Amino acid sequence: MAFPVAVRATAATLLLSVACTTFGTAAVDAGPTPPPDARDDATRDPPPDARAAPGTDAAPADALDSAPDGGPAPKRVFVTQRLVAMPQAGAAGLDLLCAAEAGAASGWMAWASSGNVDAAQRFRDRGMVGPWVLTAPGAPVVTTADELLAPGGRPAVRIPIDASFGGAPVAGFVWTGVAAGGASSDNCGDWSILVGEKGVVGLSTASDARWTEATALECAAATAHLYCFER
Repeated sequence: MAFPVAVRATAATLLLSVACTTFGTAAVDAGPTPPPDARDDATRDPPPDARAAPGTDAAPADALDSAPDGGPAPKRVFVTQRLVAMPQAGAAGLDLLCAAEAGAASGWMAWASSGNVDAAQRFRDRGMVGPWVLTAPGAPVVTTADELLAPGGRPAVRIPIDASFGGAPVAGFVWTGVAAGGASSDNCGDWSILVGEKGVVGLSTASDARWTEATALECAAATAHLYCFER
């Protein structure tokens, strides 16, 4: 049966109203909804590596752990491979022998008394503060200023000074002219006289009092090594 034109128009209007109520404006959206990742990309923080300045490396996590603690940087100490005969030009001449073995013109001092001045006083007069380590990488501390240079104290080392500047083992006597208690002792007439003189020597393989006073040798006949401390 055919419906009048007015009835058909009313029905079409009703269907359009229901469609708009049900679907809202979704029917006129332009294109599909972008995925969540695509919406977040513009505001998401870059990864840590991307935030680092170009051409630079981020500091390792333990960088602060390896920073200096504010104390003085360690200095080096070694025993010469060379055997030194007397006479020499005093304690200053021994200092030059140490520097020469280290390949330097200066900057090193021999652990040796000078006349009546003990070695610790010589070091203090030059402002030496330590601590000192053997020249091998990662070597432990041999001694500190408090252990070696304390006025009136017994000069002490923690481990033997038994390695050359290049790290080779050295065993033997070492000219010091320093008694176990730290005082100046026999030193071959200030390292410049042979006849009738003796010189106190330490033992490079010792870490007790014998490191600086093991015995005394006749200066005219003996040779010995030197302990060399970096200033």
